[in-house]
Amino acid sequence: MTDLPEDVVELRHRLQVSLAERDELLLQQTATAEILKVINSSPGNLTPVFDIILEKAHSLCDVTTGSLELYEGDFAHSVATRGMNDRWDQYLRNGYAITEGIRPGYQTTQPRQMVDMRKLVERFPDEPIYHDFIEIGGLRTLLALPLVKDGMAFGRIVATREEARAFTEKQISLLQSFADQAVTAI
Repeated sequence: MTDLPEDVVELRHRLQVSLAERDELLLQQTATAEILKVINSSPGNLTPVFDIILEKAHSLCDVTTGSLELYEGDFAHSVATRGMNDRWDQYLRNGYAITEGIRPGYQTTQPRQMVDMRKLVERFPDEPIYHDFIEIGGLRTLLALPLVKDGMAFGRIVATREEARAFTEKQISLLQSFADQAVTAI
């Protein structure tokens, strides 16, 4: 094969990057359309909506496990989960107390990422949810996207990974759009 001029090589590279970005946007648009379709076809039944949101989060954002949690006073419980071991799934579905030590993270209206939950265990050794996240869930990274209505968080979508690896800004933005769709459905 003949050597191509540098400008041709650069143009090919830019074309490949552009095509990859286009394909990613198409997948995101398709996912959003599918979620909206489920919202419209499931009035009063939120389970399929929550399930499709978590499914799309997993497939597009490299999420290991995830849940959709709602708050009831000082208590949080999952109404949908995906990819978890049975013990962690049951733990989250049964719910857990939102203690004073973790309350600020649950009241925030902004996405919150903890790349390595072990650091939170070191900072807050008396908070059982942090220990349980690692020991029962087998997880390390957590991204929480609040479900917000009228300026108040009433739940969250939680995306997690088994290894300590940050979510990218693009992934956070996409997952936030899924959280916004969950608010619309609710």
